Amino acid sequence: MMRSNRWTSAWPALLAFAFGLGSYAAPQEKAKEPARQERKDSKQERKDEARPAKARVHKHVYGMDLLGDKLASNGDQKILVQGKFTISAVISSGRIAGLKVRNAEKGDVPVTKYVKRAEKPGRSDVRLASTANAQNLVPMWIGYGYIDDDDEETVFWFPIDVILDGDSGAIEFNDGN
Repeated sequence: MMRSNRWTSAWPALLAFAFGLGSYAAPQEKAKEPARQERKDSKQERKDEARPAKARVHKHVYGMDLLGDKLASNGDQKILVQGKFTISAVISSGRIAGLKVRNAEKGDVPVTKYVKRAEKPGRSDVRLASTANAQNLVPMWIGYGYIDDDDEETVFWFPIDVILDGDSGAIEFNDGN
């Protein structure tokens, strides 16, 4: 008998809360402090400045064709001049440590490091049981890209085995970048 009395007195209270008739009040939002909001806005602006600008068109260049036997000597090796832009590879111990791009009028141009996994041609019929094995068979490419004055991005691609620090600091490349 006691048990039925508890439920008969509890269900009206539950219905009142369910239909919003109860005394439950939703928490009100606090007004944000203006100084805190300004700090948040300036932090977002710094993040936007650090991101690479998005280019309309991507041009892909196989960098090893341009580099040739310059990989044997250390230091900055000029590999290409495109209009106002001079592209040079930084070589250290027979490996590429980075790419520098210099605009003759504006100075150094920011370079973005990319990583891309490319499939081997003619091997699409191979099916592997493990994804770990699949990643070992897919070669990785490291690209260094810059955006020119015409909002076109040129990316110089190199095999990962000639890159000094591998894919550290690289972002995943997709044509939607």
